[in-house]
Amino acid sequence: MLVRACLATSLDGKISDGLSTTPNFTSREDRARLFNLRSVSDVLLVGAQTVRHESLAPLIRNPKLVEQRRQRRQNDHPDVAIFTRTGELPWQNAYFQAAKQKISIFSPGPLSDSNARQAQELDIQLFTYGDTMNVAFDQLRALRYKNVLCEGGGSLIHSLLAERLVDELHLTIAPTVIGQGDSVCLVRGPLLDPRPEFRLKSVNQVGDELHLVYSLS
Repeated sequence: MLVRACLATSLDGKISDGLSTTPNFTSREDRARLFNLRSVSDVLLVGAQTVRHESLAPLIRNPKLVEQRRQRRQNDHPDVAIFTRTGELPWQNAYFQAAKQKISIFSPGPLSDSNARQAQELDIQLFTYGDTMNVAFDQLRALRYKNVLCEGGGSLIHSLLAERLVDELHLTIAPTVIGQGDSVCLVRGPLLDPRPEFRLKSVNQVGDELHLVYSLS
């Protein structure tokens, strides 16, 4: 199973301005890059905070990429796996009510009865993984996912890096500075020990923006 992470960051290492989780400071080429990665993925991993700030589940918005998925006998859009500790999610939002793909939820322990009922009503499968993300990834493999794309946020990225579960990191560095405020960092969590080391695979400059690809050493 190949696990990629795709993130965009400002020059001061922020992936969001705190007002929304979707970066609004990157180029059209960066968004196209994200859609291309989505198009070859079987499932997208997202954190609960990302879900709370999004109005719709992540889709592939390029019709040509959708057609390519159909030719590969894939669904129009990749499945979504939401990682949450509490299960407190906006169940009535269009993210769930108008979803165009299969959604599953992964949590360290069972959800509360009320949240579990909400998931059941939406035909969402629930998984628990205890205290290690490796168990969750074994469950993803059992679902026959081969290409996995993590889109954040920072806490989920931290959890994956802590267990060396990211094979490739696709990072866009945008030529802007957000500042502190309530902005979200690229990786959010305690000190990583040992620190995962990455090797630079490619660099692409688009105007003043850098598109980098790293692989886990």
